[in-house]
Amino acid sequence: MRERCRADTGHDPQHDRIEGPDVRVDRDGLEDLIDVVLDQLRTVQLVQLQLPNLVDSRATRLAELLLAEPGNRQPVAQNCQTVGASVRTLERLF
Repeated sequence: MRERCRADTGHDPQHDRIEGPDVRVDRDGLEDLIDVVLDQLRTVQLVQLQLPNLVDSRATRLAELLLAEPGNRQPVAQNCQTVGASVRTLERLF
């Protein structure tokens, strides 16, 4: 988002902070920026998650585990242990 704002306005929102009680927001400019950002988001293409064709049951279980819970933040080693394989074994399988 920061890169899009920088490209559209020439300003970096992280470094060009505008603060204070006397600051007035240019509504037209803000609305234009929001329209540009929304337009950019509409043109983004979704990329499907692509996993190799898995023949090993441990790799299949790991893939199913991750697909069922994409936000899984457990360490890789713990996920591997859950499916009954070492990290190295699953690295080779993928």
